[in-house]
Amino acid sequence: MTNQDAHAEYAEVSMTSLRIKPGTLLHVQNVKNESETSKVKFISVIVGKSVFIGMPEVTVKNSHLQIGEQYLVRGFDGQSDFSFTANVAQLQDDPFPHSHLTYPETAKTRTVRNDFRVTAAIPATALTSGESNPVPVTIKDMSVKGAMMEAHSTFGGVNTHVDLSFSVSFDNELENLKLPVIIRHVEGPDTGGGYKLGLEFEDLARDVKLVLNYLVFRLGYES
Repeated sequence: MTNQDAHAEYAEVSMTSLRIKPGTLLHVQNVKNESETSKVKFISVIVGKSVFIGMPEVTVKNSHLQIGEQYLVRGFDGQSDFSFTANVAQLQDDPFPHSHLTYPETAKTRTVRNDFRVTAAIPATALTSGESNPVPVTIKDMSVKGAMMEAHSTFGGVNTHVDLSFSVSFDNELENLKLPVIIRHVEGPDTGGGYKLGLEFEDLARDVKLVLNYLVFRLGYES
């Protein structure tokens, strides 16, 4: 996938068209200093005035956010990823750490297609129910709905439930993901005794979907 393809699906929409649920995890990045990032949670919005975000486990004093600075805010609502830019207007500790962002009139959004897949080479492990020793595998492509992995085992074949574990760098931190998946397709063995297994992700939490969405599109930009 080219960079042009990766950007092609974004559309500019009115901020009022976004339906962000309270508690949605947001990735906030300083526009001037891209290494300055934070994970926050959406609280609410007053149309035309402010966007309110929470700052879990921090206080105003140790927050990376700075009054007057402009930030790129990104999130995932389960179907689409969205982004907008806004300035920090206020930082408050009472009644809990939160920030007031200036209200943006527009945002960018992109629907995540089920077939939007990117190539990968991610080391991972897979573990079937009742087993105690994870098996090394490699994730070879991925979407936000599933993945294809290469392994020297079929893990019981089609319709087997497996835990897929791997790590990804997110917000300058290493996130260790453990995804419940079901095997939907098995191809092989090849001449080296390896198999290709098509996986479908099951019942992922919203925060995990955000990390996966970030990973898929990061891999897309890099390809």
